[in-house]
Amino acid sequence: MKKMFSGLALVGACSLLGAGTANALPIAKLRVPFAFTVESIRLPAGTYTVEQLDNEYSMLAIRDASHHVDAIVLTTPDESRHPSDLSKLDFVKGEHGYELREVRAANGSAWELPR
Repeated sequence: MKKMFSGLALVGACSLLGAGTANALPIAKLRVPFAFTVESIRLPAGTYTVEQLDNEYSMLAIRDASHHVDAIVLTTPDESRHPSDLSKLDFVKGEHGYELREVRAANGSAWELPR
């Protein structure tokens, strides 16, 4: 029974990824000059695209320059931000290096990542 549940969870996650990327809304494409973590996933310096996968659940995908999805995170929307001319990623320097904490879009939308 446990194996069956694990298999269903994996199929569900793959289905969500496939459906989500088809409807993804690009938020930002940025070059990050240092290695960083997204939740527990360590990513090298490079160019990344952040996409919103689902309006209702605030899921974001982070893709590398070759369009490979490196991370999918469930975020908390923060609409209290004011619009700016640029999208940006906010990082915090922790004991293990830089951690992505917030994604801001030029239209004023923002998403906080779990701590």
